[in-house]
Amino acid sequence: MRYRPLRVAVLLLLVAALLVATAAGCGPSHNSATTNASLSSTAQAGDTVHATKTGRRYHRTGCSSLSRSDIPMTRKEAEAKGLTPCKVCKP
Repeated sequence: MRYRPLRVAVLLLLVAALLVATAAGCGPSHNSATTNASLSSTAQAGDTVHATKTGRRYHRTGCSSLSRSDIPMTRKEAEAKGLTPCKVCKP
């Protein structure tokens, strides 16, 4: 138990570093409307999007809806298969 004060000090330093990084704008952004609008305006027909085996939508890389399968294809290919854009990541 003699290392407990050290563990507490390290934990406090990590929390302080996280708070400083968030205050400096290095943390995650919560302005999803602006982020989604800028992301969708940069997507073009030749961009790579991702689909699932059974889904009806295509997604951006890292979308939470891609948890089970991930099939990369161009946006043009996805639309030719009848897939529509994801409402969450808005590719």
